Amino acid sequence: MIGLIDLLFKLLGSGVPGYAKVPKEALLDHTARAMIGAKVDEDPGITPMELSQDLEIPYTTVDYHVRRLEQEHLIACHLDGRRKHLYSSKVAAADRTRLAMLRNANTVRLLEEIRHRPGLHQRALAAAIEIRPTSLAWHLARLEGSGLVRSARTGRSVVWFTNDAVEAATAR
Repeated sequence: MIGLIDLLFKLLGSGVPGYAKVPKEALLDHTARAMIGAKVDEDPGITPMELSQDLEIPYTTVDYHVRRLEQEHLIACHLDGRRKHLYSSKVAAADRTRLAMLRNANTVRLLEEIRHRPGLHQRALAAAIEIRPTSLAWHLARLEGSGLVRSARTGRSVVWFTNDAVEAATAR
């Protein structure tokens, strides 16, 4: 007995009307995909939700086209907690982590504070950027893990400094 799918292929030929595999070279010929690709190049680390809002395209449409562009390696994603950040496939994997971090306003404020006032301890940093010490510890751990800042112990205090990697990451 012939299955329904087999019957459809026998009746319709090798394909289904209205559907065709688009070659990689023509993938960006689609208006929405071209807009998404251009925005990702212009704003590395943008999230699909931000894309949807900026381009005024429904989120589900953005999600579909992002998946297609990822499949063909035209864009790359980086998961940062629950957020998915999008990058041109030309952006190195190590840089994606740093760029994703620098999209967080508190992280950027903290990094700027450490850059302009090196050697501050955590309590002074928390007061300077007006966030809770527990939130500050989370941001500092992320920045230290990515190599953007380093800590040094002076007596009973831990003070914070930027690394040379800060200049490279923020220059982009």
